[in-house]
Amino acid sequence: MHEESYLQKVRLNATVRGSTSTQSDPKHKEKAVVQELIDLFDFATRLPVSRFCPHCGSELESRAVTFLYHERTWNIHLTNCVTCNPR
Repeated sequence: MHEESYLQKVRLNATVRGSTSTQSDPKHKEKAVVQELIDLFDFATRLPVSRFCPHCGSELESRAVTFLYHERTWNIHLTNCVTCNPR
């Protein structure tokens, strides 16, 4: 199939589904990014907090961080190895 024919077919399929208007809409892209962040925060809250560095075995420094978005709250522990990542 020629490249031009393929592009026409893709555009036709997108138009039929109505996805061209939503994909070019900046608010649609913003919502997708926000949903990815929400998914990331949801995932991070379920992770166990490591006490030791997987690379060098040193005890990790841990900080509790709270993220807020539209009346939702995520409490996430961020860890840092001061041996591998000195300040």
